[in-house]
Amino acid sequence: DPSLSHKQSSIVTSPSLSLSSLSQSFLSWSRSLSRLSIVRSSFAFPSLFSPSFSLTSLKFPSLFPISLQMRSQSTMTPTITTKKTRKDTPITSSFVHQQPVLVDFRDDVRHTATLTVAPWQIPHDMKKKKGGEDTYFISAEGNVMGVFDGVGGWADTGVDPRDYSLSLSENCRIAADELYLTNPHTVLKYGYDKSISITGSSTACVVYITNKEFHAINVGDSGFRIIRDNKIVYSSREQQHTFNMPFQLGNPACDVPDNGDQYTFSLMDGDVIIMGTDGLFDNIYSETLLSVVKQNENKRVQEIAERIAIEAYHASKSGTVNTPFSENASRAGFEFEGGKEDDITVIVVKYKEIYAKM
Repeated sequence: DPSLSHKQSSIVTSPSLSLSSLSQSFLSWSRSLSRLSIVRSSFAFPSLFSPSFSLTSLKFPSLFPISLQMRSQSTMTPTITTKKTRKDTPITSSFVHQQPVLVDFRDDVRHTATLTVAPWQIPHDMKKKKGGEDTYFISAEGNVMGVFDGVGGWADTGVDPRDYSLSLSENCRIAADELYLTNPHTVLKYGYDKSISITGSSTACVVYITNKEFHAINVGDSGFRIIRDNKIVYSSREQQHTFNMPFQLGNPACDVPDNGDQYTFSLMDGDVIIMGTDGLFDNIYSETLLSVVKQNENKRVQEIAERIAIEAYHASKSGTVNTPFSENASRAGFEFEGGKEDDITVIVVKYKEIYAKM
């Protein structure tokens, strides 16, 4: 299916070349670079000059249609130094809280009897003008919310990856605010159906909180963590077809809302829920996330979201720190060190129980 897309550049190779010779050419070429560009695409044409070529076309030739898109990530670096930063060490920087932001999220805070909900976004440095390709929504009632990450490989075909994620997000918001839908699968299905005319693809995580119950659906590598007593007690599972190729909704795409993982969990007073796109979870480990939340536990919820996003941003700009993304790249056969530059979206939720008077 030539309509699906892959994570970045696309070069048509001669059919007379064998898979083994292409693989050797790719490995020789990649080792000669000091920094190798990785992109998360949808499903377009596999390229000899993309890490996705060897992973999807060589290792799994019968698993995917030719058009699945990979992520449009920043850069992969062949490892030259063996010096590592401890994975649980928060990254410090002189970075000032002055991220250019075009999306008016700073006032988008909700307060209910049991919930305080606040977002924070930092676009990729090269996507600041349009506000990045991540989108999110928080319902007017504050109990339904979602994060979405437009898959960047569509840019190679002239499609703005933000178009689909924005349509998906906005239609999910309409489902919650105007149709009063709350079930995360139903909300996401509505958003997906209403976005069918938009070309592109996106990961998605939608959450609904009612009374003490947490409900969620996750498609791809966005997700959530629930923190209680400075421990992660519940979290979503990353969905990947193969390295750097997440499950994704879209038109065209291989995944649908029914492919998403669904979750239910009972909340307790004081629980903190962190939702985020892969720009967050690819760049900081759970230990760092817990440390940031703990250090800022007495601050406003939006300030906690900001601090988390900034920590992920610092890591994304580092060429040496260990990150979940670099660790996963290594497992997939790539020598990679440092963070992955990407859009970063965070939603923080604090849950408070209402105790009945005796």
